[in-house]
Amino acid sequence: MAITTELTEIQREVLKEVGNIGAGHAATALAEIMKLKVGLTEPTVARLPVQGVAVKSGYDERMVAALRMEVLGDALGEIVILFDRDEATQFVRRFLTLQIGEIEVSQELMDATLMEIANIIGGSYLTALADLVNKNLLPSTPTLMYGPLDEVVEVITRDESQPNAHREAFMINNGFLNERGAINVQFLFLPKDGSLGPYLDAFGVNS
Repeated sequence: MAITTELTEIQREVLKEVGNIGAGHAATALAEIMKLKVGLTEPTVARLPVQGVAVKSGYDERMVAALRMEVLGDALGEIVILFDRDEATQFVRRFLTLQIGEIEVSQELMDATLMEIANIIGGSYLTALADLVNKNLLPSTPTLMYGPLDEVVEVITRDESQPNAHREAFMINNGFLNERGAINVQFLFLPKDGSLGPYLDAFGVNS
């Protein structure tokens, strides 16, 4: 069965509010850590089949860093945070330089820092979503994977009980900016049962 993924204007505005609130919380947290003002780009949102993520994200021909977190609590699902790998590497190096000065950055330190940043961003978006649907949603510890986006998405969203062909995602695209650079972030939320319909029902906009 094909997934209906078109958003009405009301749905789009409500889901953009999740992006605005979540990104705002994340920017505040990053600004406190980095001791720099962190600005935001206007979020864009989409509701799409999981199989369409690579093309919609704009990362389909690039290497990505992808962090996956399970969503626990009142409603099960998954969060995936996507970064362009080269962009993320540069951002993490600037982040670490601000924290501890010029050092040789090992891959292990790079991975740990990127997971910390993803925790901040993913947790902020999830809190905004949880508040709007009035549910207790908690992220697990993230796992990290690098590679071409289509391969990464296939691996980290694979669910034997719910094939990707029958799953859909809610995507928010935000940019985090400061005077030392920027990082573009794709936030994906995938309900465990495959459908975003109940979440749109909770917003009162599933029509």
